[in-house]
Amino acid sequence: MTTINYATIEDIRMKAGFEKATNLADRHVQAARREAQAEIDAALGTRYTVPFVLVPEKIRTLTIKLAAYSLKYDAYGDVGSQKALEALRLQLQALVNGDTAITDDAGINLSTYEGVTSYFGEEPRAFTIGQKF
Repeated sequence: MTTINYATIEDIRMKAGFEKATNLADRHVQAARREAQAEIDAALGTRYTVPFVLVPEKIRTLTIKLAAYSLKYDAYGDVGSQKALEALRLQLQALVNGDTAITDDAGINLSTYEGVTSYFGEEPRAFTIGQKF
């Protein structure tokens, strides 16, 4: 199975300020990227087709920031990184709720969500709670 990466290792390192940190192995950055992508895919799986084959800029940026601030928080445990992660997760939740849309380069909404699909109209119910069988 081919893995689609939403962001490059270099972009994540740069955002975290670790582009020259030789003591930080790429495998740690890759792990942070995998975790960020998994979080995004898990959250957006009910509204979008994941993994994204063509990665929208919004998803690329969210992946970079989630991975970078996770690396910074793991390294320093600072409040700034924690607050940034909380804000990013609120952005992700807005995408899940449909408050913000993910679009392609042409501006077309990529959502596959159709809303509630089990409305039965005015048909009477076949069973009620009080019935015993």
